[in-house]
Amino acid sequence: GGEPLDIEEAVALAIQNGLDVEVERYGPLIAEASALAAWGAYDPTLSADARYEIPKSPNTFALNPAAQNRDRVVGGGVGISQMIPYVGASIDARFDSSSRATRSQLESLDSRYDSAFFVSARIPLLRNLVWNSAWTNVKLAGLQSESAELQFRQSVMDIVQRTANRYWGLVAS
Repeated sequence: GGEPLDIEEAVALAIQNGLDVEVERYGPLIAEASALAAWGAYDPTLSADARYEIPKSPNTFALNPAAQNRDRVVGGGVGISQMIPYVGASIDARFDSSSRATRSQLESLDSRYDSAFFVSARIPLLRNLVWNSAWTNVKLAGLQSESAELQFRQSVMDIVQRTANRYWGLVAS
C-alpha cells in the first residue's frame, strides 16, 4: 500500500532524492568559479615601497679629517602592473620620489628632491606571444565549465531515463 504515482512525480522524486544528481549539481558551480579565478591572472597588481636611510661617509677635507658627512634619504614609490589577455603583453607604471638632506660641517645645502615616473610595456615576440600559460588556463577553465554543465545534464537525463524504465517496468508487471 501506498498512493499511486504518475511518471512526472516519480521522475521528480528521483531527481530530488538522487545522490549522484546532487553531487553533479555542484560541478558546474565549481567549474564556473574556477573559470572566473583563472581570469585573476589578469587582475592589476599594485606595489609600494618606502625607504629611510642615513648613510655616513668620511670627510675628505684635509683640514678636518675627523668630521663625517651624514645624509638623510627618505623616499618611496608606488607602481601598478597589468597583464593584457590573449597576447601575453604587460604594462607597468611606477612613480618614485625621494628627498636627500645633507649635513656637512663644510657645506650647507637645502634638501634635494627627486622624482621619476616610469612607464614600460613588454610584448613577447616568440615564446608566450599568443598562447601563454595564463591565457591557456582561462581557455581550459572555460572548457571545463562547459564540460561540467554537460556532465550535469547527462546525469539528470540518466536518472530520468532509469526512472522512466523502472516505472514502465513496474506498470508492465
